[in-house]
Formats: sequence, C-alpha cells, structure tokens
Amino acid sequence: LHGVRVLDRLVPGPAGPIPVRVYRSHRTIGPAPVIVYYHGGGWVVGDLDTHDGSCRMLARHSGCVVISVAYRPAPEHPFPAPLDDAVAAFSYVHSHPQEFAAIPGAVAVMGDSAGGNLAAAVCVVTRETGPTPIAQSLVYPATDLRMGMPSIETFAEGFLLGKADMLWFREQYLS
Repeated sequence: LHGVRVLDRLVPGPAGPIPVRVYRSHRTIGPAPVIVYYHGGGWVVGDLDTHDGSCRMLARHSGCVVISVAYRPAPEHPFPAPLDDAVAAFSYVHSHPQEFAAIPGAVAVMGDSAGGNLAAAVCVVTRETGPTPIAQSLVYPATDLRMGMPSIETFAEGFLLGKADMLWFREQYLS
C-alpha cells in the first residue's frame, strides 16, 4: 500500500531483541497515537510479512503509528514466551514515545486470532503494574482456550480453521 513509511527495527525483550515493524502514513504530521499490533497464526505461524498489508492499511487509514511485533513463536517458545514478548514490546513503546514520534501515553493494543489473545492478555497483565493500553481492538480473538462454547462444535468442520486445527495450535502454545 502506497503512502506509508515502513521501518524495521528492534526493541528490547526478555530473551533478547524483539523485531518490530513500524508503519506511519505520509499524511500523519507530528506525534500520533500508536497501535501495537500482534499478528495471528495460532502462536505458531504468521510473522511481520504475513500481516504487512493489514498493518499498512491500518496505518494509512487510522493516522496512527502501527508497530507490528514479531513475538517468539511456539512450539519452540511456548507460553509464556509470546506473552512476555508482547508485554515487553508494549511497555517499551509506551515508555519511549519519542522514538516512534508518538503521543506520550496514547498507546493501544490490537491483534487478530492468537494476536487478539496476546492483546487482551497484555491488558490483563499490565492492569496491576501499569502502564496500561488506552484501548484494545480484538479481531476474532482466541480468548477461550477451554474451547467450551457451543460455537466450537457448531463450526468444528468445514471452515478455514476447524476445531482440530485450533486444538493443535493450543497444544503447541500451552505444551
């Protein structure tokens, strides 16, 4: 998507540097709010490249700086490693707004699927210690890992992601 500046960089993490990709619309002037974005993929697949188009579009149309986080994936790095990276990236961005031409304190979290789980979990984890996100946006988030809702059975087969797939991803993450 044209009209968006993109920069790959690293932020400090609990197990070493975390790759992030920073997106900013050419139309955005001065400090802007930030959306820290966590990609989906069952905590196993997906990366900065698989969600590049979505993040470019989000930056272009929201006027926000979007920072996509390449958290460590399972099964090599099961829970809590992806969550630790998600919290560390959010905390770093929040405490260093000048590095991202951001409005101090105006940092939200967003994610899809497993990334939605991480965005929601960042809000829970930071609730006691702060700082906390100013907002969260969850796109089809994986928030019930017990998988006990009737919709899990209703839509267990015949869709892009079936129950067996979700169970496999959950096992990789929570092994």
